[in-house]
Amino acid sequence: MKAKWVANLSRNCLLAFIVLLTAATSAPAGDTWWQHDPATPGDWFAPANWNNGLPGSFDYAYIDNGGTAMITSGTARAGYVLLGENGSGRVVQTGGVLDPTYDICLGVRPGSSGTYELAGGAIYSSLFINVGLNGSGLFLQSGGDISGLYNVVLAYEEGSVGTYRLSDTGNLSSRYQNVGCRGKGRFVQTGGTNSCVTMTIGRYAGAEGTYELFSGTLKVSSVYLGGKSNTSSYPGAGVGRFIQYGGIHEADVYLGCLSGGDGTYELKGGSLSGRVSVGCRHTGRFIQTGGMSTGHLTIIGDDAIDGPTEGTYELHQGQVSKNYLLIGGSCYGNSRGEFIQSGGTVTITSNLTVGYRRSSNYGTYSISGGQLKTGTLHVAKEGGNGVFRVVGASARIQAANYGQGSCGTLISEITGDGISLIEVGGPATLGGAWNVEKNGAVYGRFDILTAGEGISGGFDSVALPSLNWTWGIENNHTLWAEYAPLEIAIDIKPGSDPNSINLGAKGVVPVAIFGAEEFDVHDVDWYSLLLEGAGPKEKGKDDIHVAFEYINDDLFLDLIVQFSILELELGDGAMEALLTGSLLDGTEFVGTDAIRLVGGQKFRSKEYSVPEPASASLLLLGGLAMLRRRRK
Repeated sequence: MKAKWVANLSRNCLLAFIVLLTAATSAPAGDTWWQHDPATPGDWFAPANWNNGLPGSFDYAYIDNGGTAMITSGTARAGYVLLGENGSGRVVQTGGVLDPTYDICLGVRPGSSGTYELAGGAIYSSLFINVGLNGSGLFLQSGGDISGLYNVVLAYEEGSVGTYRLSDTGNLSSRYQNVGCRGKGRFVQTGGTNSCVTMTIGRYAGAEGTYELFSGTLKVSSVYLGGKSNTSSYPGAGVGRFIQYGGIHEADVYLGCLSGGDGTYELKGGSLSGRVSVGCRHTGRFIQTGGMSTGHLTIIGDDAIDGPTEGTYELHQGQVSKNYLLIGGSCYGNSRGEFIQSGGTVTITSNLTVGYRRSSNYGTYSISGGQLKTGTLHVAKEGGNGVFRVVGASARIQAANYGQGSCGTLISEITGDGISLIEVGGPATLGGAWNVEKNGAVYGRFDILTAGEGISGGFDSVALPSLNWTWGIENNHTLWAEYAPLEIAIDIKPGSDPNSINLGAKGVVPVAIFGAEEFDVHDVDWYSLLLEGAGPKEKGKDDIHVAFEYINDDLFLDLIVQFSILELELGDGAMEALLTGSLLDGTEFVGTDAIRLVGGQKFRSKEYSVPEPASASLLLLGGLAMLRRRRK
């Protein structure tokens, strides 16, 4: 039975001039089936190996009995080459030429399988290679040349599986390539050269496409991951994934290109050069753990024509070198983009823009490590919403200019290591909001941003973590924030001098917290108190042993709290103890008093949860107090 539906399937996918060309040719002359004993390979050119003689230029050539046809030299012709109509079939080519007038189809019907191995020679076809039409197809190319193709399609129909492996010196060239059209397609390149005008990975709804590049060269004008276009017959978009371990990839890459589409690019090694659009009309994600991405432009959160778009770029290691980087920018609005940098190097020669053009566009750049060097850094440009977030002190940030619009937000997350400085060589213009967050931050002053040519403008709002924080701009040059606790007076073991503590005792040590005109002890959060790692002694469930008394000679009420001696964390020779805590409004305070250790006990280590701040040096506190007084 002739597979005329195969011809119709191919013709429906061609351009108008291809259709006209095929219509002008003669109809296929007939069928010829491979009948050589499947136990051993047979010569394609032996007429006896076919039930109706050698296939001609318009014949259907079927290999479906589990057999293998060999092409070692000469020119083999057929109208269609069908490997695995209902069963399985295989062709091994080490030389010569296969010149089909129309298509090569592997795994034609559901449940069938077809394999083509090209080690040498050439395939010249002006139309299709379908790897997994409705069944399963495998194309192995370790050498030879395939050129002049219109389209290479892996996993054409729903439920099909198609795999293409390109290695060694193989060369593949076509106008279009589809990896996962409606089924599950996979392209693995470990060498050779692959080139085409347009590649789509995960095209229609339900499709899964994966391209893995280990080595070799891939040259494509445009690569679309997660859809490209749809029709009334095949609406929606699929899932596309590109994993690059090495090699050279030259292409403009678009991730998540259609409503419902999902595209992911993982750059682990090698080089990618070209435009990168992450979240182009739908959802896209770029994860870089190595290698280099170069080119003119990267957009994260691109055109939102069919609805909201979301794009995410994660840089852990590797290099990004671009002229422009745009995060959260679309002419149509409803675009969200996020760049997360924990390592690696980003170099932007012109502009880095976070949040662009429309109020419904949102962009975020978050950096916690690595290096960022850019020309002008725009946060919220022309009405867009932008956030620039600096986390910790492990990054190096340099910009020629800094501009923050009214819808922009600078977030400074200060950790125990401090925070990275934004070094601006030229002017810095401030606007919008500034939020300071602490995550294990120690007490001290932190420089946030410096501008070589001065700071102008100002923030519309500033949010600090607590009343212990202050901020300012020094000499029109440096934006700073300072974290300093309230210093209070305490007395360890009130009425005792010296304040002796036996670390081996099982009792408690009382501490008096003195009230003052600006310090009402009724406002103390008892559960926040820590004396060198020891919490307040409980006298019952959810109840702390405290007392209010007038201890010293002033008229302000004092608070006495008892702490378990066995929980104290004190080293040998300790001569003072530190009390930390906070008021009910979050204001943090510290107090110190002299002690004397008795009983010859050694340092004890105990695991416990310590609220911030865990400890502070008297010298540091003294220095901070002096800085604070000098500023005033």
